[in-house]
Order: sequence, then structure tokens, then C-alpha cells
Amino acid sequence: MKKTIVLSIFIVFSIYTFSWADSFFFVTFQYPPLEYEDENGNAKGAIVEVVSKIMKNLGHDTRIEVLPWTRALKMVRQGKADAIFTAYKNKERETFLDYTEHALFPQPVYFYQKKDAGLTFTGDLHPLMDKKIGVLSTIS
Repeated sequence: MKKTIVLSIFIVFSIYTFSWADSFFFVTFQYPPLEYEDENGNAKGAIVEVVSKIMKNLGHDTRIEVLPWTRALKMVRQGKADAIFTAYKNKERETFLDYTEHALFPQPVYFYQKKDAGLTFTGDLHPLMDKKIGVLSTIS
């Protein structure tokens, strides 16, 4: 059994900051092929290209750095980076991030289980409350 939950990827930014600055520092995390650091330390990937193109079309210079997720999120929270992209929306992040209305890129998230686990996932997380599941730290 596999149920797909489609979560949106949001490019996050501060409208106020964008209206004043000519160049911006964006952070993201290693998630190939959408965003990753190449062998020369440069940010690459489909989403990196989209973000770079949008900012160029708006007349802004943009530097994008690929970092460990927790560090990237902390940098935006502390004002050391202007924006972060591919950040799932949650209540805690909404206290310091502004999200766009539309997803930059839809990203499917999957639940996997052993064949003999006997679980049926319907989209409701409550039946999983007493189960152990693995997640990436600070991502979801």
C-alpha cells in the first residue's frame, strides 16, 4: 500500500525586503535533481534554475547556497539569508516566513511500509499515532 500526499514547495521571501534590495541571498538544501551542490560548490538543479531566472527577470542578482536544512532554516530565521526555497508550510515556520500563494513545484511525499505490516493509509494521520515512522529532521 502506498498513498501519495502531494505537498507544495514554496519559495519563501519577505515582500518588504524585496522592495528595497538589488541582490539577494537564498538558501536551500541538497535534494537532487531539484536542488544540489555540484562538484565545484555551485547550486544547481531544476528549482535553482527557476528561482534564478525569476529573480533575473525581476532585475535582481541572486546568490544561492546549498546548506544542511537546519542551518538554512536558521539562517533565514536570523535574517542571515533573505529567502529559502522548498520549505514546507507549517504553523511554526509561518511565524517567521512569508509563503507564496501558489507552489513553485509540487512535490510528492510517500509512505512506505513492509509488505506484512498490515496498515492501510487513507490519508488520515491519526491511525498512525501509535506507530513509529521515519522522517528527515526539521524537514516536515
